[in-house]
Amino acid sequence: MVEEMKTNFRNLFIAPKGKVFIKADFDNQELRVCASVCQDGAMITALKQNKDLHLTTANACFNLNIPEPELYKSHPEYNKHLEKYKEERYIGKNGVNFPILYGSSPWGVAERLNRDEDEVKKWFYSFFKLYPKVQKKINETRFRVQNHQPIKTIFGRIRRLDFTGNKAFRQAFNFLIQSACADILRIAMNNVRTWYLKYPTIEIKPVLTVHDEIVYEVDEKYMKWVAKEIKNIMENSVILSVPLKVDISIVKKYGD
Repeated sequence: MVEEMKTNFRNLFIAPKGKVFIKADFDNQELRVCASVCQDGAMITALKQNKDLHLTTANACFNLNIPEPELYKSHPEYNKHLEKYKEERYIGKNGVNFPILYGSSPWGVAERLNRDEDEVKKWFYSFFKLYPKVQKKINETRFRVQNHQPIKTIFGRIRRLDFTGNKAFRQAFNFLIQSACADILRIAMNNVRTWYLKYPTIEIKPVLTVHDEIVYEVDEKYMKWVAKEIKNIMENSVILSVPLKVDISIVKKYGD
């Protein structure tokens, strides 16, 4: 029996000699945009205080009974819960939080995770109890679609949707979040470019974007200074109700 090979294809991308990759990744970008768009006080406070929203959702959906203070990443017991409830947190993230932001339906999540649809509906209900203004914003977009009104993002980008049932409703809320996230990435890239054009001899080069991450190639001699500047520029490119946070890593292989 041939053993299955697991390959990290990202490691096929290697920085040239004397160069490194700087990976700049927006942390929880969709959730931060959602909190700002919906003006949900509980979500805004949680993100500002570095609370794990995926574990929080899992705690509510599965009645894990994790004490509130221990859902914050700074708490000494947090890592213990992170390890113990890894599967539940995965569902909180990929079965509830992100599907709601992406406009997925309970039926779609149930099909993908091989779960009962009524169970997923209860998960969604638990989420909306935690963050009621998210449901309010979803209902507002639903009303606008039903009444043939355009959907406008926080950056003024407009989309008109023909009323075609639940699909249009889901697309409307998805547009509010995903379009704004895409614009934030573009604004950040432009601001970084404006900055590094002042230093043409350093040869800072954008390599690619992956969802909410930007990858730059730069000379090893300048990597720490450039990484610090990129982080600062990206985090301050747009002012939201919740500050943007960027995680930086410096690697030789993209998959590291």
